[in-house]
Amino acid sequence: MSTTIDNFTKKLHDNLEAVEERPKSLRESIQSVPKKTQAEIESQLDEAKARLDGKKKEFDEYRTKLKAQFEEKESEVN
Repeated sequence: MSTTIDNFTKKLHDNLEAVEERPKSLRESIQSVPKKTQAEIESQLDEAKARLDGKKKEFDEYRTKLKAQFEEKESEVN
């Protein structure tokens, strides 16, 4: 009988510990969600900035090319 009570008490204790761990685990999981979301947003923002910088560079190169063509045409007219 004592063994049965000891086993029951141990199982009850183990179950209570598991129940105590669930909210802790859930809290950690919930707290990590905004961090993941923030990291994803920052990553997307970095990608957008990189694309914008690339477009700016393309635009500057195109403007330089147009300026050279305009100056060439202008020199032909004069």
